[in-house]
Amino acid sequence: MEVAPKVIFLSRDKRGHGNALANSLQPSPQSQLQRTESSFELSLESYGISGTNASGDLISFIDAHGSPVVSMLLLQNYEPPVAACAVSEVLRCIMKGTSGYMPSIIVPIVVADSRIGSVDKIPSAANRKVTLYAAEFGPSTDVTQIMVRGMQYPPLSFRLQNEPLACLLQIVPVLKFPVVLLVAATSMISKSVDHEVEALYELGEFLASPGGLCLCKDKISGSLTREKAKVGVEAWRAIYG
Repeated sequence: MEVAPKVIFLSRDKRGHGNALANSLQPSPQSQLQRTESSFELSLESYGISGTNASGDLISFIDAHGSPVVSMLLLQNYEPPVAACAVSEVLRCIMKGTSGYMPSIIVPIVVADSRIGSVDKIPSAANRKVTLYAAEFGPSTDVTQIMVRGMQYPPLSFRLQNEPLACLLQIVPVLKFPVVLLVAATSMISKSVDHEVEALYELGEFLASPGGLCLCKDKISGSLTREKAKVGVEAWRAIYG
């Protein structure tokens, strides 16, 4: 799997955040980048899993020389134990296809302010609708340094409630991938679509610059979906994060 030196790793989460970012990031009119899309299906037989593949979409922005500048991986939403196997297989294919370099992986996520924790709120950001946090893991690269420069570190109370992306952050340190976790925290406890949209705007604008991309805001709200709460699942997550 050939990817760019900068990879934005997304999943098809139930609220549609991954889809929204994947659809809304487009080549800037001032750039010569071309957007290409392809699907992938990776067998999980080697993990003892039959009948389920690691599937998703690979979106790349190609320059005039035919080289990918930025890539986006949109992985299907998986639950344990398939999630860890699917992510592991995707990362293995990335390593196999990019033997000359180790790409930097950007992991963007939207969370409600209540999941960050009131103790860790920063007073200067109290009046903002969205606060961006960033954390760097693994080897440092030019890409990761630019992404985290001047950014606040996520509070210690932060819990990532997205199975594929949580598995990714557990696996990448072992494989020595440079990684940046990018968190957009909304300031309202209520799960308002408006606040989700604002958070995705902030994430999208940050991801688009300075890579020759632009954010098409009209594609974000149309990509969002609503999730019906599952009492059993939410109760489990409330205890274990």
